[in-house]
This record gives sequence, C-alpha cells and structure tokens, in this order.
Amino acid sequence: MKKAIILAGLAVLAFEAANAETPAAKGTVGRDAAVTMILENNPRLKALAENQKAESTQLSVAGRFNNQPEVEFEHMWGKGGVTKWNAGVTQSFDWPGVYGRRREEAQARMGAFRYLYAAEARSIATEAMLLFDNAVYVQKQIALLDKLIANLKQLQEKVAVAHKGGQVTVLDVKKLDFEMYTYNARRNDLLQEQDRLAGELAALNGGKTIDADFSGFVPQALQPLDEYLRLARENNPTVKAAEQNAEAARMAARTADAERKPGFAVGYRHAYEEQIHFNGFSVSVSLPVFTNKAASLAAQTRVTALGFEAESVAGAEQAKVRATYADATRRAAALREMSKVTLDESYPRLVLMAYNGGQINVITYLQEISYFESAQAEYLAAEYSYYTDLTTLNALARPL
Repeated sequence: MKKAIILAGLAVLAFEAANAETPAAKGTVGRDAAVTMILENNPRLKALAENQKAESTQLSVAGRFNNQPEVEFEHMWGKGGVTKWNAGVTQSFDWPGVYGRRREEAQARMGAFRYLYAAEARSIATEAMLLFDNAVYVQKQIALLDKLIANLKQLQEKVAVAHKGGQVTVLDVKKLDFEMYTYNARRNDLLQEQDRLAGELAALNGGKTIDADFSGFVPQALQPLDEYLRLARENNPTVKAAEQNAEAARMAARTADAERKPGFAVGYRHAYEEQIHFNGFSVSVSLPVFTNKAASLAAQTRVTALGFEAESVAGAEQAKVRATYADATRRAAALREMSKVTLDESYPRLVLMAYNGGQINVITYLQEISYFESAQAEYLAAEYSYYTDLTTLNALARPL
C-alpha cells in the first residue's frame, strides 16, 4: 500500500511537452541537430547516393538514341586475278516513339530512387532518435542514482558517528555499505550502457562522436490521430517509391509495346568489280512482333504486383500509426494521473530528515528509499516507452 502511495505521489517531469526541444547546453547539440549531423555523415546514405547516381546515369543514357553504326568491308578474289570488294556503313533506328517512352521510364525510375533514398534516410533518422531517447532514459536513471547516492552518503556519515558512540550496531553500517555498493554497481552498468549508445550514435554519424545533450530533452507534443494518419499517408517514401516503380513498370510496358513495332536500318554501299566502282544505299526493316511479346506481358504483370505492394505498405503503416497512437494515449493518461499528486523527488530528503529526527531507523529508511526508487524507476520506464511512441509517430509523419 505504501509503495502504491509513493508511486502515485511522484510529481516528475511534465510530459505534455512543447513542440520543440529545449535548448542544448553550451558546446553540445540537441536531438534534432544530432539527427541532422547523422544524415549528413551516415556512410550507408552516402553509399546509397553514389549507387543511385550511377544507376541514374545509366538510365539517362538508356533513354537516348544510342544505336551504334555498323561498318562492313568485303574482299573476294577469283580466277585470273579478278578481285572485287565492297564497303558500307549502316545505321539502325528503333520505332520513333520508343525513345520518348524509354525517357519516361528512366525518369520514373530515377524518381523512385529519390524516394528510396528518403525512405532509408527516414529509417536512419528514426534509429538515431530512438538511440537518443534511450540515452535520455539512461541519463535520467543515472541522475536518480546520483541523488540516492548523495542522500545515502549523508546517512552513512551520521550512522558512522552514531556507531562510534555505540548508538547503532555494526549491522546498520554494513547494510548501508552494501546499499551503497549496489547503487554504485548499477551506476557503472548505466555508464557502460551510455558509452554503448554513444558508440552506436557515432557509428551512424560515420564514426564521428556526437557531443549530445540528453538532460534537457523534451519530445514533441502528441498530435491528434487523424493528423498522424494524414501525414503518414502523405509522407511515406516507401509507398511513394512503390508508386514510382509501378509507374516505371507502366512505362516499361508501353516501351515493350513500342519495341514490337518495326525497326529500320539505312546504309550507304560502295562496291568495286571488274574495274568499275558502284555506289548505292540499302534499307532494311526488322519485325520483332513475336520476340517482344513476352516482355510486354511481364511488364504488365509487374505493374499489377507493384500496385498491390504500394497498397500493402500503406495499409501496414496506417495500422502501425493506430496501434502506436493507442499505446501513447494510454501512457499519457497514466502519466497525467501520476503528476496530480503532491509527493515529489524530495522524498529521499524527507526520509533522511525523518531519520535525523529519530522517527525511523536504518531499516525503515532503506525500505522507504527502496519503495521510492522502485516507483521512480517504474515511472521512468513508462516515460521512456511514451517517448519512443512519440518518436515512432513523429518519424512516420516526418516530411519528405
């Protein structure tokens, strides 16, 4: 019962947050600035950009006229030293509409590249923001332990004096020593976790360390569900990439249809036979009616498949927004209720004052602090989950 009262009495950080971060400490950066740095330096994004640049170059070439001319030469000899030879050059052409459709297909595919890059950037930004949230959570746990350790040190000093005067037993001293050891061990574990998170953020930042400020972070406020659904629908780069790929597939189908039409080849000919020179030209027509039929049918099938893929991705993301929003609103309501009560983080100091006044003993002190610490830890865990829900929602609604 006492634990429940303490849990309900924690007046901690306000979670109805502002729309932007609080300013970072001097010499450090906040979460938004850290994410911007990571998007500029991330090696995965740089590699993707270079690969897409190469593919875009190839596509731009494919959309232009690139049929190469053919040069022919023939030399023959016969009886009596008679020889003849001929030479020529031939240039082939596709059906005129093919080139325009290839350009349209190339533009659609390059548009898909841009959205795929945006999707990867959003994924990396979300990963970075969740790491930042985790680091904030760790920082708050360390701050809580620091307060408890400072409070416990004061008690240790008083108990040491009382022990010398024979007022308390050595058992009380040992209990406090063990409690201090436990706090310091947990603090060291949290410091190791902090180092791990800093390393992961640095890895996302191309190996460059980010001097981030975790102490003053405040997430964006929770927006109405309809707003998240709208923004997630409008700003989903994965869906838009699938739509662009479907458009490219439609263009590919049109290109394949155009390629089934006749192609042309025009050439100049020069021949020499029996001391006579001949000049002329050649014209030929290719008939790829049957050979490109399968390509056209395959392209049409891909259009249908990509359309279903876009619908599937969009539906999955809308479902994720609804589920995450439901979790966030439940946690927000719980945190609001906890903030209404009057007991706050001064409780350890009040417990110490009670000990100094002779109202409680060491065992009762440790029990009360244990209740408080457990309640505070539960609150911080719930707050961290709430922060990650907000991060997920805001990432899904992130502008392209």
